Amino acid sequence: MERFLLPLIVCVGMLSSAFGAAENPAGAIQSDYAHQSGLPARWTSPSGIEFALIPPGSFVMGLPGAEDAPQHTVAITAPFYLAVREMTKGQWTGITGKIYSTYFPGADTPINCMTQVQAAQMLKVLEKELPGSRLPTEAEWEYAARAGDTSELAGDLDTKAWTAENSDNEVKPTGQKLPNGFGLSDMLGNVWEWCSDVYDAEYYTRSPDKDPQGPEKSLYKYYVLRGGSAWTGPETLRYGNRAFSQAGRARPDIGLRLAFTVTDDFRKRYLSSEKPPSPTP
Repeated sequence: MERFLLPLIVCVGMLSSAFGAAENPAGAIQSDYAHQSGLPARWTSPSGIEFALIPPGSFVMGLPGAEDAPQHTVAITAPFYLAVREMTKGQWTGITGKIYSTYFPGADTPINCMTQVQAAQMLKVLEKELPGSRLPTEAEWEYAARAGDTSELAGDLDTKAWTAENSDNEVKPTGQKLPNGFGLSDMLGNVWEWCSDVYDAEYYTRSPDKDPQGPEKSLYKYYVLRGGSAWTGPETLRYGNRAFSQAGRARPDIGLRLAFTVTDDFRKRYLSSEKPPSPTP
């Protein structure tokens, strides 16, 4: 296993230089890693939530000039899965059996008005179906959102995100905008997404360079938000931009995106009969 994992980790961190001519270098590396590791590049849970495999790799995290987000190199050393779309109201009801928010209704509309506390309670229910389910760490979120992009901005936002300039101040159904290189939609805009990290403005100055999990505690129980929303503009909709909110505070522009760790239980329960996909030519 280690013979091929290390080269792939290096390659993911060098997408722009090593694969500059490729149409989707992140997707190619994702597919190759899936084939070599035996993990599917796409996987759908029993409750119908589609996930994308995020291979390990390194990247430059942060935002130039941001006091709480100085740029630094971070390595994600283990693969994980991230939901292709923001969690929808229909998915929430399917997992919990309850209707939570009717603010901007629709089964395919992102769950919103969602506190971090309520997200944690939902994850306890989901754990029975999907072992290792959780919110992504802040580092995982930015790594997956960038998908090898080293720029501050995501290019043509109108094609990739619902923002203050094209949303009519409404949360929109998920998956209508172009996905990124890993196949993830709405990583920017629509609703802010909770991360598992508590917020500390100085954390980047002391965070580990491998798999940072966030500070151990926060005085006011602030948690990190990423991605911006349908009410924010280009200055906010940048990969490295950080925001935060109290864990118990609900807002119409806050939702979440599911992640899960690749556990032995997951492999035994769901992958024992699956064949890995063919490698990318």
